[in-house]
Amino acid sequence: INLIGLVASLGVGGVAIAFASQKVIEQILWSIVLYIDRPFTVDDYIHLPDRNLGRVESVGWRSTKIRLSGKNTLVVVPNSNLAQMSIENLSRAKRIISIVTLTFFRVMSEEEKALIQNLIIESTNDILGIDHQLTQVSFQNLTDNTGQDCVQAQVIFFILGTTETTLELQQGLLGIAREKMIEQLENYGIKFKFKETVVDVTQPMNI
Repeated sequence: INLIGLVASLGVGGVAIAFASQKVIEQILWSIVLYIDRPFTVDDYIHLPDRNLGRVESVGWRSTKIRLSGKNTLVVVPNSNLAQMSIENLSRAKRIISIVTLTFFRVMSEEEKALIQNLIIESTNDILGIDHQLTQVSFQNLTDNTGQDCVQAQVIFFILGTTETTLELQQGLLGIAREKMIEQLENYGIKFKFKETVVDVTQPMNI
């Protein structure tokens, strides 16, 4: 028996087990920190550092599941990562979300999508009361019931506020932003179908 080889293999195995155990313990500790701090709960809407908006669907001991807005995809984020992130909980602030859906009944190039995104974001840059840094635009290629290819853009505006009166005022400002957005798109000869939903983020909604 090669004792040196056996001892060496046991040493490597021990290091691997110790490393794996350390990772497991680290995950548990960060999950406990997350549980104690409670920066969010299920059904809260949170804004992640990568600018993605999502709704918390479940919080487990190892990871948290978040449904992303626009994409409607489910991401699983380790709690150890979430506990060290700077997370903005939109459900715990006096905010209202306006979700605007624009449908373009034709195929669009990436350049056209980029132009539309810039026009939409620019429409809120100078409007006080709307957090233009959180304005999100996402595109999805679809086919309608007649088989026609189209592109759907989902635009999310955030209205800031602290009182009901302020929120009413800033909803009016959102109307101005909406009009500016439509005007800019029409000035470029871009035709679309418009639909809007205004949502109180303290209530659950489908995103």
